[in-house]
Parts: sequence; C-alpha cells; structure tokens
Amino acid sequence: MYSGLARAVAVGASAAAVAIGAAACTSTVRPGTSALFTSPSGAIEPSPSGGAASSPGTTASPEPVADKERADHEALRLLSLAQLPPGAVELTAPPTALRGPAMGTSATSSFIDHTRYWRVPMPFAAAAAWIKAHPPEGLTAGGSESGSTHGVLDDVGYSYVEPDTDAWVEAQYEVAVVPDGTAASYLRTDGTDNWLDPVPQRVGGTGKRLSITVARGCPASDSGYGGVTNAGRELDSALLPSGQPTDGLICVYDGMNGKPFSLIASKPLDGAAAGQLAMTVSRISLSHLDDVTVNCPMDDGAAAVLVFSYPGRTDVDLWYARNGCQSLGNGEIYGSPGDALYSAVQSAVPALGSPPPHTP
Repeated sequence: MYSGLARAVAVGASAAAVAIGAAACTSTVRPGTSALFTSPSGAIEPSPSGGAASSPGTTASPEPVADKERADHEALRLLSLAQLPPGAVELTAPPTALRGPAMGTSATSSFIDHTRYWRVPMPFAAAAAWIKAHPPEGLTAGGSESGSTHGVLDDVGYSYVEPDTDAWVEAQYEVAVVPDGTAASYLRTDGTDNWLDPVPQRVGGTGKRLSITVARGCPASDSGYGGVTNAGRELDSALLPSGQPTDGLICVYDGMNGKPFSLIASKPLDGAAAGQLAMTVSRISLSHLDDVTVNCPMDDGAAAVLVFSYPGRTDVDLWYARNGCQSLGNGEIYGSPGDALYSAVQSAVPALGSPPPHTP
C-alpha cells in the first residue's frame, strides 16, 4: 500500500546515503487553482532505548495515540526476536560504523526505530555467517545489504519482515554486522515500522470547488476547478455520510491530454450501483504516514466526480484525481484510493480505460 516510501540507506564503511525510489512527483495544477490535497506534517529482552468494514460512510473514531503505541510496542517486540552469537556483550553507545539501521530509515516522521548494539568475540566473516544462519523466528526474509572498503567486504545487513496492519506498515527486524579489528565484530539490531496516523488528512489549497447534483447532471467542463464542496460536519471524519445512497452519477473529465478538462463520459447510477460504489469508497483507509516523501507518476489533472444522493440531505460529491498520486476527497478530507476504486469506476464508465501506474 505504501510501496512508494523512500528509504535512505547507509552503504559500507563510508556510510554514503543513498535514496531508494524514483524521481520526485510531477504534477499539473489546473488553471486558476492551487494544489488542494496537501500532506500534514538467543532471544533477548528489548531495552527502552531507540527512536521513537462497516456500512458506507461510517468510520471508527480515530485514536492516533493508541495506534502509535501499538506500532511502538510492535517495534520493541521485533527487536526482542534478535538471535545473538555466543559471548555477545551489549554496548551502551553505537559503534562509529553502525550509526543507522541496516536497511536505512524511512522518509517520514512516522518511522519508529528501537535499537541495541553488541560486541561479539568472533571475526567478521564468522559473525556474519552466524547471523545469516540464525534468522529470527516467525518472520520472512526481506532484503540484504553489503559494503566494502578497497574491495574488502566489511559490512553486511539483513532484514526480516511481517505483514502490514491497520496501525503500521513496513515492520521489520534488522541486523547489521561490521568488524572490530580482526578477532571481534559489532552488531546493530533494530525493530522498526512506520505507524499509520488514523486522523484523516485535510484538503487544503485554494481555487473554485465544483458542486454537482444528480438532478442537474455533469457540467461540460471542470476547467478551473480543483475539487468539490459539500455540506455536513460528518464529512470531517468520513468521505461519505452514513446510510445507503438512493442513486448516483459519475462525471469523467480529461486532463491536459485529450480534450483538456472536458467531460468525456457520464454515467447515471441506480440505487444498487450507487450503493456498491459507496461501499467501495467506505473500504478506503484514511490512515496515512505523516510528513512523508512519496514518488508520484506524471499527473495531467485528469479527474472524475462521483455524486451520491441521500435521503434528507443535499447530494455529496467526491473529487477523484485519477493520475499521479491518486486521491479521493470530499472537500474536507481525502484518502488514497488505489486500484479498487479505479476498477469500480471503470466498470461503470469504460471510457476510463486501463488504470494508470500510480503510487498509493
């Protein structure tokens, strides 16, 4: 889900920082608008050291502190899975060559890292071989890294991963090995993850906002608009109101490519189809990483507006940015929809074609 997250990795004795990921995001801002979607800012016992489906429209009350604590406890648990060679002695300060986790740090303030350091009475090659032969139990092998000085291998590291949850992503145990002279070695063990903030991201920026109703139908163009506007405080915490929609409408617009910002397809939805699409929207997680650096594909401003009618209230619009780092917002909050929403909309409006590559 967050596979676009960049990690900065220290490689070899020179500890050169390397950013893993593609180039920065390229996007198009619609004429007369500014960006509307903005991001907020032997087994061992762990020590305290280290860093830090429902009906459509309904959502659980966000508990950011609880989720962060869960992620923090999980990082400590992962650290406790470390397997250590005989004679390992814990250190109180990091060796110079082990200033960072084996696989680097995530480019987000949601990154959690708990660390311990060790000295083992084994030459580097023997220590590295022992660590490789004794992975932690219950985890899956992730990645590895190595470094050398003047052609001589003097740094190895391994990571072991587990599935993502609703409270954290990219949880892993990491271990790095470097030599301490010719007869001993240093180890660094880390338990890391990225906690997910459950408080929805706010829609920002300026510019005109569309307001479409099922009764009026789709405007011929969305030029000059960069989002939608809706009424109702319940839309501060959920993309859609609770309950089932009675009908709906999909309006699809080109971006700078094709017929710039022109309506290319519209599709009325009956109650059953609108309800199914609303259910797809309700499954979109509003949890997110904080202050994250994400690499996005090209965005030409192509959009769709999803309109839903509900009994006893004005229609509700969702602005669906279809390219780049896709987003779905109601004028107050937004989330990252991924391919499931694209497939649902494409099945109703084939003019969308195949989903573009994107970073969820």
